Amino acid sequence: RHAAGKPARAFFRIGEELGYRVYWGKIPVGTVTVKAEWAEWNGRKLIAIRYRALSNKFLSAIYPVDSFIESLIDPVTFKSVRFTKDMQEGRHRHHEITTFDYEALTARWVSLTKKKEKTFPLEADTRDLVAFMYAVRASPFVTGEVRQCRVMADDDIYDLWIRVRER
Repeated sequence: RHAAGKPARAFFRIGEELGYRVYWGKIPVGTVTVKAEWAEWNGRKLIAIRYRALSNKFLSAIYPVDSFIESLIDPVTFKSVRFTKDMQEGRHRHHEITTFDYEALTARWVSLTKKKEKTFPLEADTRDLVAFMYAVRASPFVTGEVRQCRVMADDDIYDLWIRVRER
């Protein structure tokens, strides 16, 4: 348990940066970087986990990729506050923002490219996909355990089950 208003003990380093080279078979086609850093939004100090995928010159000639995903997370509860997806993959374009309101137990999804919006109900432990992936890093698991989780992705909430088969 965390004292009210105090950040949770980090299970990863704020400032952590991961870099990946992306291959199609043996052909290098791009890079992905993931950064965890402090950010401020609406006067709140939050954790920002940002993904950036970029195609290299070779792939960009036939299928350009320039995608950005950002998850803003409350440092005390590690719950999602805002999730942004701004992706260009070939001719496909998605620019979406989801904001989470755990007091009202609702999330509001807005697609800036499709000019659509949707409000859907949350459960107290629902997270966006990025916050969920990072939260799993801190979870102790027991062999044989099955856990059900609620994850927001795109414009919907999905049930996800984790089955721990062995350590």
